[in-house]
Amino acid sequence: MSTLHHTGRWAVLSGLALALTQPVVATAQGTGQALSGTWKLNPDRTAQENEFQEGADPRAGDGFRRRGGGQSGSVNRATGGQSGGARGGAGLALGPVGAYARPLPEIVIVQSDSTVTVTDPSGLIHTFWLDGRKESVQMPGTEPMEISARWKSGKLTVERKFTTLGSVREVYSLSKDGKGLMVEVRLTAPALSQPVDSKRIYEASAPKQ
Repeated sequence: MSTLHHTGRWAVLSGLALALTQPVVATAQGTGQALSGTWKLNPDRTAQENEFQEGADPRAGDGFRRRGGGQSGSVNRATGGQSGGARGGAGLALGPVGAYARPLPEIVIVQSDSTVTVTDPSGLIHTFWLDGRKESVQMPGTEPMEISARWKSGKLTVERKFTTLGSVREVYSLSKDGKGLMVEVRLTAPALSQPVDSKRIYEASAPKQ
């Protein structure tokens, strides 16, 4: 009886030790692919999200109008893109930052434990290291851009900074059910009196065959 008792005790302790180590491995693996998938923009939900944001944000009236306001040279925060006259002179005034003002209709994300790659509809692949390291990229016809990314608390933050022409910050996070992706964007540029914030809502989409 004593031998059986000790044998059973060690079996329980061994099982407990194994159970304590397993969640750590599972968490690391789950984090490595958290954002992976094909994501399609939901224009209606994106517009609704930004209209609500504008209504609660007193800064929205300073040089920017709500969807349909049509002010020449304004930024259409409901879509994250340019509206009215901004498609011309004002869009150019934002410089290279303006390229990130309009949301991509679809993105493909592949995440590992150390990197995230984001592929846009044109097939261009952007690779980001998740440890916060900074990389300098020479943009055609303009000044270099410094890029850094970090994964923290279930969110991916990507920072793009130009020396004098402004910056772009994107924060990627999943919805609670894992079927939606939100990208929160902040743009700064010399032509803007203050940062412009917008949100893009994406839904999980089956990958193209």
